[in-house]
Amino acid sequence: MIMTNEYVVKTKRMHCLLGIVLAAALLYLGLDLHFFHSLKGWRVTPNSPVWLLFSVGGALLLVFSVKAFVSPRTLLKADINGITIYAGNIAVELGSNSASKPPKKGDARVIPWSQIRQIGRGKMLTGTQIMKGTGYSTDALGGTVTVGAKHGQNFTDALQVLCDRSVSLKGFETSGLSVTWNGYTEDDLRQMSKRDRESMTDESLHSGFLFRKSYLNGGLDNAINVLEAMRGQYSKS
Repeated sequence: MIMTNEYVVKTKRMHCLLGIVLAAALLYLGLDLHFFHSLKGWRVTPNSPVWLLFSVGGALLLVFSVKAFVSPRTLLKADINGITIYAGNIAVELGSNSASKPPKKGDARVIPWSQIRQIGRGKMLTGTQIMKGTGYSTDALGGTVTVGAKHGQNFTDALQVLCDRSVSLKGFETSGLSVTWNGYTEDDLRQMSKRDRESMTDESLHSGFLFRKSYLNGGLDNAINVLEAMRGQYSKS
């Protein structure tokens, strides 16, 4: 059995390097448009703000990328306290009548081991695409429009963790990386018909989250084995 005291997933430094390269290119392009004029085919009017937009955007991206490279952001952590997930999106403020505010970017939610019910494989939606052989193209509105096409969904394997319905996880996610949801409350279930309740899956009954496999240290199987071992070790303590 795999035994460890901590399992941590951070942002990948390779992605930060790509950001640094892109930022440097934008910064150089902006400065070249205004000062050096060494790039052939790139010309703007003397008073155009384009060079400033490229320069400022490149400089900001460079600072952000270097900071992320030097100090990678923690995306998921498991230790003696449980599994911690983080809000990676900028929160959208709810209405004044809302009982609670959404989490802010960087906020953390700790799920105690005693409240975790299942750790395993799941499927995470990554996007949609037009299915081949469906629909037809026609010229409209100055462009090409596909009519009558059917759209298929793209999924990827992901770490799936289900926990007690009382755990509030909604909002503690990052676009393209993780998905979180809250389970149905007792009031929600009482308002459903018996047929609807019987058709509910574990994924929808419980609170839970999906975490994209490509970011997991050692792969999906390793993450499941490590977290299951930690749950068995710490949920009894």
